[in-house]
Amino acid sequence: KDWYIPFENMTDKELKNYAWNNYSEKLENSRVSAIYRIPYHGNNVGAVKIQGQPINQFSFREKGDQLEVLTRKDRAKHNYFNAEYSSGSTYFASIHLSWFDQGVYEYPESNYVKLTDDDYGRKLNRFIGDHFLYADNISEQGPGEDITRISIFSTTTLTTAQQLNTSIYIEQMKKVGNNALLLGYDNNDALVFSSLSLEDEPGIVDSSVFRGVETSELRSHSFF
Repeated sequence: KDWYIPFENMTDKELKNYAWNNYSEKLENSRVSAIYRIPYHGNNVGAVKIQGQPINQFSFREKGDQLEVLTRKDRAKHNYFNAEYSSGSTYFASIHLSWFDQGVYEYPESNYVKLTDDDYGRKLNRFIGDHFLYADNISEQGPGEDITRISIFSTTTLTTAQQLNTSIYIEQMKKVGNNALLLGYDNNDALVFSSLSLEDEPGIVDSSVFRGVETSELRSHSFF
């Protein structure tokens, strides 16, 4: 309300320029994000501040009375999709839904579990069954040099069940029951589909290679 009244006669462009010139430096250096929970039945919207920034839409999962979140320590600047390339360590938090009924509070730093140290490259993540996958495309130097490191964590023990390295540059991770389908490209730019088992001994089961084709859409949708 205090913001709206003095600027109600300004155009959207003028408001955007004002906000950018006065607050962009603060936003760039911020390492706090806010998660909003919007009830369908008309109750109040709840919000919780968290450290860092979630990677993308797959960084969340509501399970029972908990909201599981994967977050990167440093926020990306300006562009939403830059979060996939943000720096800093990776953390996991399981937030009880009652937090969203208490106003707007910052989730205690002591409740986070650190999963990885500072790393680089494009990040992907996906909750699947009792696991979540964290893929780190750690090299983008040229043909024959791309490596994707896949860490498979248990959501019950928060320990690394398995870590795999593949020469496939993974672009998407799909949920198939309690297992995963990986989509990416090999060093010859061929499209590769790999099935990843998350059973007792996680690992890539099989791969199919398609040459001369490419995916029509890089982004995935959170409801699949």
